[in-house]
Amino acid sequence: MVAGALLWWLIALFDSNAAGFHGYYLGVFAYLLLALPDLNWTLNKSVNLGDGSYGLAPFRQIPIAVERQLPLTGLLVILAQCLSIYVAPDLANLNQWVWLVVVLLISSRFRETLYPLPWIALVGQCIAWLLTTVERQADEFIIRPVENANLLWYLLGTGVIYTALGLRNFGRCRFAAVWASLALVAPVLLFVTAYLLTGNLISEAAWSITALLTGLAYLALATLGRRRLRADTLVVWLFFGGHFALSLAAVFSLDSTGLTLALALQIVSIAWIIRTLALPDLGWLLKLMVMLVITRLTFNPWLLDYPIDSHWTLWTYGGAILCALGSFLLLRGVDDALGGVIARWHHGLCFCFPGD
Repeated sequence: MVAGALLWWLIALFDSNAAGFHGYYLGVFAYLLLALPDLNWTLNKSVNLGDGSYGLAPFRQIPIAVERQLPLTGLLVILAQCLSIYVAPDLANLNQWVWLVVVLLISSRFRETLYPLPWIALVGQCIAWLLTTVERQADEFIIRPVENANLLWYLLGTGVIYTALGLRNFGRCRFAAVWASLALVAPVLLFVTAYLLTGNLISEAAWSITALLTGLAYLALATLGRRRLRADTLVVWLFFGGHFALSLAAVFSLDSTGLTLALALQIVSIAWIIRTLALPDLGWLLKLMVMLVITRLTFNPWLLDYPIDSHWTLWTYGGAILCALGSFLLLRGVDDALGGVIARWHHGLCFCFPGD
């Protein structure tokens, strides 16, 4: 059934007569895939992952083979949607891309085997939309601005959906960190995507003010929550989202070279959260952010397109190194092993610094 459904999708992908229906088709297919076998029309079937731990081990312990295969099938459907967006984005009918997201968010609230899929769908969709606008001119890659306000409102509306359903799942389901992060970080990521794609539709001041107000609201809620529940999962991710939004507010007032610095500032932000809230288990997130910064500094394809009348190499590469050093100083004495890792990665950042 899966092979046949995806084959029809592939045939229709390159048929102009099917434009505007790919997203609806994949959304209905995902719904029927989850609902039809058990007549689970409300998508409320419960599948428990035992102790509720993260990783691949709980999936292997599920006795029903079909339930073990559903996450992989979901990945194929998400990949199909991302390819559809890349090949035929259809800016006149953007609502079609929402339905798969809604199905995944609703079905995964009790079916714990599907909990990673909403995050994967979010990241995949952001990447797909960005790739639709990347063009190569001469020896440079550039992001071609989209002159369509529908895409801006679609991305912001999708962020509202992630927040609403993510908070709903957070209050009812296990894996609190997944739902809290999805509800609070997804709008910020979609906001960044909207800025990169449609930033020319609104003034830089409007983008900066919106990011600033969002960051202040997040931090205000986090401060209020911390007084009651010191290290509550929702409080932690409110701090993450707030710091990220404030970094974006500063970067939006600069130019495209500032995105790397915004990512680098998150290294200090995460280190501060780990130290202040005593959460050394979040070290994996800190390492991931440092890896992203090093990757962007090393393999950024848009370097040749950056302006030559400003010292962007100094405050982008140098700022990233200072952020890594600051995070090391914050973590010194909190977690020696984690601090040592960041110290070594700080030297890795130094090697990325371009010469004359």
